[in-house]
Amino acid sequence: TAKQQSIQANIDGALWRLKLVNGCRDNEISYETPSGDNANPDAPLNNSCHVYHPDGGGVPYIPLGGGGEDPECVLTDLAVGEDCDGVVYAGLFSGNRLYTTPADQGPANWAGAPAICDALGADWYLPTEPELNILCQTQDNIGGFTENWHWSATEVNGSTARRQNFSSCNAFDTGKSTSMAVRCIRRD
Repeated sequence: TAKQQSIQANIDGALWRLKLVNGCRDNEISYETPSGDNANPDAPLNNSCHVYHPDGGGVPYIPLGGGGEDPECVLTDLAVGEDCDGVVYAGLFSGNRLYTTPADQGPANWAGAPAICDALGADWYLPTEPELNILCQTQDNIGGFTENWHWSATEVNGSTARRQNFSSCNAFDTGKSTSMAVRCIRRD
């Protein structure tokens, strides 16, 4: 089904991040569920190699076998901060509804940040500075922000880009080689 394909795409993107960004080896990857099923004793204790943990892959756990599965939801019915199968409504920007992930992705340098978002699927991308500001303004409702600094897609020149401080919601220029959090978005 389309839902299963979306879940698998999220897992595939998380595996890419766990291996490339977090340095997890295949034997350290954990598919441990929130209830503790499928624990991997070789996974690091800091949860950095857990597919379903915000400190790891950040994929929301959605059981596929019924029982606890959420009913189909309509993204356009969501209020700011509400989650539908791992897609959180973040607010309006230029007449479009913006959606984000339930947790930060990364960290990464600016050049690596877009690939993290691309790995989530074709609709996901690194937000521009004004789009990232929407996330900052609604962060208390959205949740899942574990870092203070986040990359925007807004480039200043060949060596600097814009980053957002999530304490003050102010943006600053910084060197592209700096590693910081990534929060991906998509539009309706």
